[in-house]
Amino acid sequence: GVAIAMVLGRSPKLLLLDEPFSQLDVSYMRKLIKILLSIAKRGVSILIAEHRVHELALIADKALLIVNGKIVEGKPYYVLSRENCKRTGVDEPIYFSIARRIGMNSFSYELLRQKLAETKIMISGGANNPKNGREILRVSDLWFWYRKDEIVLQNINFNLREGEILAILGRNGAGKTTLLKLICGMLKPKRGEIRILGEKLKGIKIASRFIAFLPQNPEEILFERTVRDEISFSARIMGKNKSIVNEIILSLKLEEILERNPLTLSGGEKFLVAFASILVKEPKIVILDETTRGLDSNARNILIRILKDFTSKGGSVIMATNDIDLLAELKPDRIIVLHDGKIVLSGNAREVLMNKQLYDYGLRIPLISELFEGVLGRRDILSISEINFG
Repeated sequence: GVAIAMVLGRSPKLLLLDEPFSQLDVSYMRKLIKILLSIAKRGVSILIAEHRVHELALIADKALLIVNGKIVEGKPYYVLSRENCKRTGVDEPIYFSIARRIGMNSFSYELLRQKLAETKIMISGGANNPKNGREILRVSDLWFWYRKDEIVLQNINFNLREGEILAILGRNGAGKTTLLKLICGMLKPKRGEIRILGEKLKGIKIASRFIAFLPQNPEEILFERTVRDEISFSARIMGKNKSIVNEIILSLKLEEILERNPLTLSGGEKFLVAFASILVKEPKIVILDETTRGLDSNARNILIRILKDFTSKGGSVIMATNDIDLLAELKPDRIIVLHDGKIVLSGNAREVLMNKQLYDYGLRIPLISELFEGVLGRRDILSISEINFG
């Protein structure tokens, strides 16, 4: 907001924004959209380059999409077609996807609401079955502060079982990254304890035997000349067989970029390479810190598939994220919500993501849930994959 205000002080005719939503949580993203609408009303033209287009598509007058090196231009509903989005890795806006599935040839939000009210809808899916694997991690009465008068985390309690995906949800500054660093042994608790397979965590040396950590910026762990060398190096230092390297390369679909320098890749490709470099270590727990930011839809789909495959084999995942719609598709076994350093909500994906208290904590329920509750009063729809139209 401050940066935009400084630019507007020059009275520009055109405002250019490069992925302004990529580092924002839900509440700030919606505030920025309101600011952009008010700026446009003053006669300023706005050009935005962005991956996260679900809500932006509703307010945009025009969309430009680069498909196979050529610009496709026009109304967002036609440019952001399912085919174009699949080719480019851009998310097909949820509202557009639903509109097409019920046969709408043109789009307006009010028309979508009207058509949905007239459409028979059947729901499939439910809560994940609780995992009964052995407890691999326990966090007990955890407190942390950088300064005594500014407590970052207080009275944090949870556990993690083999085969589970645990998501930590919260606004920027809620304490998510600090909590992950404590679990990885990078920071020492001020009070309380963390145990891994019953052993008290006393530093990074113990944690590194069980945990692989992927930071917010994947470039922090990329340093080899090629993608192939990056993945092979991680396997070599851990004494892993070459077969695991080939298996992960194929599963993450990295074959075409093996000889490229990791630092020249797109954000999504860097993430997948960094993810591959930690998976070859065959850790018991994978920890992801806001690493889904900037991923296109193709990379997100690969991520969901790989996480489910990893946990089906007994691995466990902890991921910190603001991406509510990703969680709605992934359906983690459990979600905890952090606010002001405390756990304020906890439960399975449906219990947490459908809870209206999320708005009190600067979050929201999934976009598709907002739509169907607003139109039909239904609170049982979590993701588009659950819907069948009659």
